[in-house]
Amino acid sequence: MRHTYATLALRRGMPVEVVSKVLGHARVSITLDVYRQVLDNERRAAVVDLFEQAPVVPPAPAVSLN
Repeated sequence: MRHTYATLALRRGMPVEVVSKVLGHARVSITLDVYRQVLDNERRAAVVDLFEQAPVVPPAPAVSLN
């Protein structure tokens, strides 16, 4: 239950300091190191398609400095 609570609370945007206090941790690092789990949908959202074509940006028009 503690893992689930911490994971879901952090994923929903609850400050890690609050979650850490609720769980009774002395340090925030304990909460992040032990209880924060990366969910499957978070991992999928971070995937980058390395073969996807980057959008083409047209060159800026030349400006005469005369």
